[in-house]
Amino acid sequence: MYTKENQTIVLITATRPILCVFFISIFFNCILFQEKLYAQEFHTIKVSEKVSIISNPEIGSQVVIKTKEGLVIFDSFWSEKTAQLFKKEISKTLGREDFSYLINMLDRLDYIGGNKAYSRAAIVGHYNILTKYSNEINVTTEIEELIDMWRHKEELSRNRLPKYEAGSERADIEKKWLEKCKNRANELETSFSLALPDILYNDKLELNLNDITVQLRYFGKIGEYIGQTVAIIPEEKLAIMSKSIIYPNRHLAPGLRPDFIQLDVARWIKIMEEILEGQNAVEKII
Repeated sequence: MYTKENQTIVLITATRPILCVFFISIFFNCILFQEKLYAQEFHTIKVSEKVSIISNPEIGSQVVIKTKEGLVIFDSFWSEKTAQLFKKEISKTLGREDFSYLINMLDRLDYIGGNKAYSRAAIVGHYNILTKYSNEINVTTEIEELIDMWRHKEELSRNRLPKYEAGSERADIEKKWLEKCKNRANELETSFSLALPDILYNDKLELNLNDITVQLRYFGKIGEYIGQTVAIIPEEKLAIMSKSIIYPNRHLAPGLRPDFIQLDVARWIKIMEEILEGQNAVEKII
């Protein structure tokens, strides 16, 4: 239930069963997906003839759409180094290098820190991304917080490691996690680069790419994020969403954080109804 007066949420999916089913199914599908890919190198999931997911379980995943106007990708990780790694893999897998659009889906620096790797592509994002990160203090503060977070996780992992038997599966998992934390902090310190979107939208934007249409919708405020985008590909009956929506335990609930109180619940419901129940409802969500 949503009330405008006090901005409270009590299981907003209670009156929207289809949304509840959506979140539950996505959560378990993501868990199975991660287990399936564990300990593999780059892996390509072909969603359709035009849509693929390039994945590496030690790093992450990137959605890429093939269009007659060029390749369209979503977000660029936390550094140019990692962005270049995925860019190279995408080019090798798809046999083309004509990246035309990079769509920034969220105003969080470790999602867009590799934008400069796609210098020839147009960067698209919500106005709030530009507003937030045109402020140098905001950028510096957030980067420092992210580095501190990964250094802290690295230290915790290093302290846990001696508790596990050398050579055991659990010790190997911990070593990989420790290395991941260390590498993430190092890349944020040495390879992060900020390139802000040059194509901006406020409420909605449509990119007509000849054989494919990419419709962008502003999803609204989610916790500390104010530049959240949902992408819809009508021809594919497909929507692309950030995991800050898929995993709502932190970002969709006010909790004890006063800055989480003002949330755009009415807008979330409107967008989700459009995606899942509208005339052009999607059949697949990434």
